[in-house]
Amino acid sequence: MVRVAPNEERIGVDFQLALARLARIEGVAGGMPRLNTSMDPILLISADEKEAGALEGARPNLEGRFRFTNVPPGRYRLVLRGTAGELLPNLEVGASADVVVADEDVSNVVLDLQPAATVEGKVVFSGTSRPPPSIVARVQVRLDPAVPGPLSMYQGPVTATPDPTGRFALAKVFPGDYRISASFREETGWFVDSATLAGRDVLDQSLEVRANQSVTGVVVTLTDQRAELSGTIVTEKGEPAPEYLILIYPADQRYWGALSRRILGTRSGYDGGFVIHGLRAGHYRVATLLDPEIGAWFDAEFLRQLESSSSPLSIAHGEKKRLDLRVPHGR
Repeated sequence: MVRVAPNEERIGVDFQLALARLARIEGVAGGMPRLNTSMDPILLISADEKEAGALEGARPNLEGRFRFTNVPPGRYRLVLRGTAGELLPNLEVGASADVVVADEDVSNVVLDLQPAATVEGKVVFSGTSRPPPSIVARVQVRLDPAVPGPLSMYQGPVTATPDPTGRFALAKVFPGDYRISASFREETGWFVDSATLAGRDVLDQSLEVRANQSVTGVVVTLTDQRAELSGTIVTEKGEPAPEYLILIYPADQRYWGALSRRILGTRSGYDGGFVIHGLRAGHYRVATLLDPEIGAWFDAEFLRQLESSSSPLSIAHGEKKRLDLRVPHGR
């Protein structure tokens, strides 16, 4: 990260390159169909957050053996996707393996093909009004990787539309940790309130999908009542402070993490007035931030540092609450 101030020129941003040995990765894909033309190429994907996308692809031979050459040092994931072959053309199978390349070749990597899983559940409505039957067909249930990054594009998203009874089935889900959500294609006044599996929250915490294990019993609850926080933010002199970010984050550290739906932020208008819609009932903390790095609030350590300067906030289901904030002048 290089910070550049207005009218500033930064020099001396040097890169030092190290001579490294390129390696070979070899292995075998187990359980390959007799005719493996239905399989996608094996992708070699960088697991480094600073990299992006697949580096190379290679097709296994008829025995399932594969090879990658000239691989630089680093962390990688091998991903293989496809169908089970001519006899079961609709059965999706896949495999993945993590490898670390240092200064030696990597051999005997095994990609064990397994059928994709299914995540099943039901959408229910809980609100002040009864939704029309047609609204169910406009819901889209979605699974996204729990941790976004270079690998996430090969792990999702997976979407499904519920049937008239609200039941849904997310098919072709490969092993991994996911976040489940639901949305509408247009504005309806209904919002996701919770998603549970056997009583456990899977809306703000990850849903684990394992190989050869389908998930059933997910309940996604939609509501037409969402809490709202409004107010003003001014300096000690009573002047509007629109340059500050107003951050709302949960008091419970279990909900601190990447893309948490309980972490919300906004800036006020030029008159200092602000509104935060879509709060779920619970206990929160409120912080005011001047020029924070974008996305820093999803880092647990960053939120811990706000503990002494933030203030508590509790809000009930559907409550409209007002909060007036004052920040030190010139802070």
